[in-house]
Amino acid sequence: MNAQGKLLLYIAMICLIFYFVQDRFNLFDISFVSNTQEEQSSDASDSKEEEKESFNLEKGTLTITRGEPVPVVVNVEIADTEEERAQGLMYRESLENYSGMLFVFEEEANNAFWMKNTSISLDLIFVDSGKKIVDVIENAQPCTEGHICPTLRPQVKYMYCLEVNGGFVEENRIGEGNSVDWTIE
Repeated sequence: MNAQGKLLLYIAMICLIFYFVQDRFNLFDISFVSNTQEEQSSDASDSKEEEKESFNLEKGTLTITRGEPVPVVVNVEIADTEEERAQGLMYRESLENYSGMLFVFEEEANNAFWMKNTSISLDLIFVDSGKKIVDVIENAQPCTEGHICPTLRPQVKYMYCLEVNGGFVEENRIGEGNSVDWTIE
């Protein structure tokens, strides 16, 4: 086999490996859609809505204590399983004022978030195991289907993350060092 034939064979093998890895791990949210699949995709989006509804998230009240006499109170849904954290706020069209989702992890880490299939901008508030705010990412923008979504990673390790509407942090003057506590209903 000549050099050009080998090169084409290597390129084909790399493309095939990339396709199988992408298919298995969905790294870049790439999909190949034919005309018949487009019709089925509307049915798939309906099933995604049903999937979102299948979680019975615990609810609670989260309080952020700042240097001011009146704390900030947020109604939260609690995502404390891997499946619930993976779903997060995907496919939500809106989030009520002073509402959010609290992501609970088993241990402190520096996990990344992304805004895949999220329709609203969000503020992400990262909280350590001592329930102190350690980092904030403001106004994370939605990432629609078919686009490569950037990851959002705090500068430090955290154990909890509160997602609220974009602009919430600035409006309520929330920052690092504020205390957080919550109760589950």
